[in-house]
Amino acid sequence: MSATARLTKNALVPVRDLARPPRLSLMPTPARRGLPRWMLTVGGVIGAVLVAQLSLTIALSQGAYETDELEAQQVHLQRTETALEEQLATVESPQNLTAQAGALGLAQASEMHSINESTGQVTVVGGPNRAKANPQLVGNQALNPTQPNAANPNVVPAAPLVNGVSSQGAAAAPVPSVSELASPTTR
Repeated sequence: MSATARLTKNALVPVRDLARPPRLSLMPTPARRGLPRWMLTVGGVIGAVLVAQLSLTIALSQGAYETDELEAQQVHLQRTETALEEQLATVESPQNLTAQAGALGLAQASEMHSINESTGQVTVVGGPNRAKANPQLVGNQALNPTQPNAANPNVVPAAPLVNGVSSQGAAAAPVPSVSELASPTTR
């Protein structure tokens, strides 16, 4: 028999050589199985849908902010336009034009002439006794407002007082509405 094997009950069993230590080796780790492809595909689709939803939400909210800003700008521009139109109406008013003409040294004509187109004859209308135009005769709502407007938003309408009492309190009784029901009477 050899030195590495010994006879034991009907079998030969190899015996290690005790002089040599046993040889240790690492066991290869089993390969980790990845997720199935269908799970990866489903996860990718769900991720893409979530990213798309997030980007759409961001785009919509940004558009809403821009819309609000543009609407505010439009309101501001409309108010500015209204104020400028009222200023232009003030400057173009006959009272203002008369005052500016007087400041420039222009004088009102003493006589007014009329031309007859068929004959070509010039006639004097009104004569020297004609009254001169007074710019204060015709009231100008833009120059002296009694109601608030864009040029003068802080004007408070004045109610005429009679014996210390406002005439607004003595207003006519309200007209009953045809479409509203009368209020019930209670005891």
